[in-house]
Amino acid sequence: MKVLEEKEISDFDFETVKAYRIRYDARHPDGAWTKLSDEEFLVRVGAASKETSDHRIHPTGAGLIMFGQEYLITPEYPSFFLDYREKLEQGIRWTDRVQSQSGEWSGNVYDFFVAVYKKLTADFKVPFMLEGPYRVEETPKHKAVREAIANCLANADFFQKGGVVIERYPDRIELSNPGTIILGKGQMIHGGLSEPRNKNILKMFNLIGIGEHAGSGVPEIYEVWKAEGLKDPIVEETFGTEIGDRTKVTLPLTLSQSLVTSDEACDEAGDEAKLLSFCSEPRSKTEIREYMGIKSERYIRQKLIMPLLEKGSLLRTIPDKPSSPNQKYIAKK
Repeated sequence: MKVLEEKEISDFDFETVKAYRIRYDARHPDGAWTKLSDEEFLVRVGAASKETSDHRIHPTGAGLIMFGQEYLITPEYPSFFLDYREKLEQGIRWTDRVQSQSGEWSGNVYDFFVAVYKKLTADFKVPFMLEGPYRVEETPKHKAVREAIANCLANADFFQKGGVVIERYPDRIELSNPGTIILGKGQMIHGGLSEPRNKNILKMFNLIGIGEHAGSGVPEIYEVWKAEGLKDPIVEETFGTEIGDRTKVTLPLTLSQSLVTSDEACDEAGDEAKLLSFCSEPRSKTEIREYMGIKSERYIRQKLIMPLLEKGSLLRTIPDKPSSPNQKYIAKK
């Protein structure tokens, strides 16, 4: 809640503010704040304050982190850093990356949240469901991942080194933030109490339907993962490393061993045989995806191509350049 009187409202990225307000207005269509000017709205949500020595509106610390521009955030929070990495293919350092110092986007927390949520859930299945005339685009699994990202950001200690790091592997999602759990790991998993490190950031997420105040967010993630038949999430704390204390939450994307059925094993084996037969001559990922009748390129890469490459049954036509746009795959003779 610290008011940064040396900063101005113009230090916010107003494309970010606009995107946030669209989501807020959709959730509160008749709300009194929807008609306010941007400056007044930012004061109401806690991103700015009028309680200043010059009687002008200035950003709060939370507001700057949530809506500011990275090059203006780091003078106030020198260790501020947000990093998303996809590591979906062996031999490639990362297949996708979003980081706050790239200069390609605002570098603030809200835009990072939106971008990472889309990437983490891009290949989640969405069954056809309706609420009234509208299609429901989110499942409990989507909401659990959304909760995990918000929890990571609302509990990050932005004064410590290391920054927020979220990584996507073929078999898991890892969310790591500087700082340990204020109420302790056991209480976090058990739920019932909430003590977020960044209350004002969490408030701004709450206003658009993201995050939990009642301490039920993490237990609900565990319940969703159990209902999906996935392995249990893992919460870890490390203390006194070179970059300080850290908290890491791992969300496995593999089925609990007791729920892996023989039918699923048969389906996977059938898909592999079908792909290898098709790749009797060099084929691109797009050709494979179209032949298999599967829309998700990520599914083709993670569930079929990568396992077959690891087994040696499938080979790259350009092995020394795994990410080449001209890459094709051929079955080993």
